[in-house]
Amino acid sequence: MDVYQNIMEKISNGDLQGVKRYFLDCPINTNGTNSLGQTYLMAASECGSTDIINFLIDARADLEMSDVNGNTALHYAVRCRQIYALEVLISRGSDVNWENNYGMAPLNFATLMRNEWPDGVATLLETRGKNIIKVNQRNNEGFAPLHYACALGHKDTVRLLLSHNDIDANANGREGNTPLHLAVLNQRSDVVTLMASQDSVKLESENHIGMTPLLEAVSLGHLGMMFTLIDKGAKINAVNNEGNNCLHLALKRDIFHSEVEYMGVLDKYSFKLSLKKKDRLSSRVVASYLSDLGAKLHHPNGEDVTPQDLIDNPNLKEKVKALLRPQCTYCEANAPSKFTPCGHILLCHDCYINIACEKCPTCKQRIEGSGKNTI
Repeated sequence: MDVYQNIMEKISNGDLQGVKRYFLDCPINTNGTNSLGQTYLMAASECGSTDIINFLIDARADLEMSDVNGNTALHYAVRCRQIYALEVLISRGSDVNWENNYGMAPLNFATLMRNEWPDGVATLLETRGKNIIKVNQRNNEGFAPLHYACALGHKDTVRLLLSHNDIDANANGREGNTPLHLAVLNQRSDVVTLMASQDSVKLESENHIGMTPLLEAVSLGHLGMMFTLIDKGAKINAVNNEGNNCLHLALKRDIFHSEVEYMGVLDKYSFKLSLKKKDRLSSRVVASYLSDLGAKLHHPNGEDVTPQDLIDNPNLKEKVKALLRPQCTYCEANAPSKFTPCGHILLCHDCYINIACEKCPTCKQRIEGSGKNTI
């Protein structure tokens, strides 16, 4: 066994005196490494041996030396969840923002762990002065710590990150997804509730394909998260890059699933549509609920397809139309009292009086109105 291995063994055993003897009795390089670039300080940090860490630093061990992957001793302490080693290394001047070859700073490591480690995250967030943490630091894939915490459902970590003054709660990561998008996409309902309750979180943020968190929740059939986002004020009539609203996306599914045991609010829609109890979470029921909240059943997407067109069953289509209160095409508020001949435009009494529609924008059919204004 060579000298390096002997010292590594004593470090792994926490043998401070044995380590001291080697360095005091022999002219050994404090920053010696193996083929992977691992130093004695990294080994001590990995084991959490704070006495050995302090001795090595006093013996001029380099805090910023990195292994072949760019990891410093601080990365090793974080990766092995060594909270006391983490505290010592920070107090001795380790760079908390050092990025490895993959752009991962220690805070990124701490938030990416499968098992949540809020103590380590809190310790890193508490750094002050010259070595203050960069809480929004992104790795090479464009993800910041909050992205990881939300994707993994680490609620305590999310809360800690949100409490930091410099946090960007709406940062767009890969594919344009914000932390809230990732919580929805990974079905982290508790984190969705927490994020959606923050004034700083933008519920209408869109990713690269124009999907808001609500549209993602509907598209993936996440019923509980859909309810939460709507309750917190998400816009019901947001559309994606293809022009699809939440009803288009809902009706493309067969069934929804609930993150809570019972969704009684849907029962009345299931009953009015004459559906069986087992169909209570069907797309038709959910679409009826969304439409009752104001989602546009007659909204055409980029291919001029309306949500109503997606209902295949003629009988069910008529029941849905009868169940839902239509809205005026123009004011989007009042129930229409004037239906144009082609059926594409629905006008309430006030809009019918004030607007004269020469041609329907959809089918170009001439429509007689009573108003003086021309569309």
